[in-house]
Amino acid sequence: VAGFSTGSAMAVPLEVRGELVGGLSVANRRGDGDLFDQRHLAFLTALGDDAAAALRNARMLEAERRARDLHALLDFSHQVAGTFELDRIHLSIVNLGGEAIPYERCVLGVWREEHIEVAAISGEESVDRRAVAVKELEEFLAWIAERGEDLRVPNVGDADDETALRLRERFGDYLERNGLQGVLSLEIRDAEGRLGVLLFEFAEPYAFTEWH
Repeated sequence: VAGFSTGSAMAVPLEVRGELVGGLSVANRRGDGDLFDQRHLAFLTALGDDAAAALRNARMLEAERRARDLHALLDFSHQVAGTFELDRIHLSIVNLGGEAIPYERCVLGVWREEHIEVAAISGEESVDRRAVAVKELEEFLAWIAERGEDLRVPNVGDADDETALRLRERFGDYLERNGLQGVLSLEIRDAEGRLGVLLFEFAEPYAFTEWH
């Protein structure tokens, strides 16, 4: 900044679970003395921890808002399914979201009686349910559905995340083979009950905590 000179300064990184989300700095101490000491650094570090947590919470709130928007889209698609070709609606669901969400792949699974089937995969015109990869996907979707809640794993390698640990134990080969670093699932329901699962797979960790 023109006309500004720095006599003393401190800076700390803003980190949450090893993820760098920003930085915090102060310059030119006022009052008694003109230099910062360890007490000031400790206070700035504590302030940085609070600021980092607030930034991450804000990102998560935005992600949840996006998730609600997707639920609304899915509700709409179910209502119009009787009028339009269902397969085309399924393809639209898994492909159009890529303009707003930086996912590697999106998969839609729908309930057929007592089991879940892959109905659409982003980037693919059709689904060959006899293929080994599709059967593997259906096994993954069934495991997610049995949990009874949305799956949110921003970083599959997070040692402090119990859900990430269970995911690696059960589907470690699948995650590694597909190069996945993050996983998000949304349960699809209507007034009559569950309809299916929408699965997002991410090649970068924390990708769905940074939707803009």
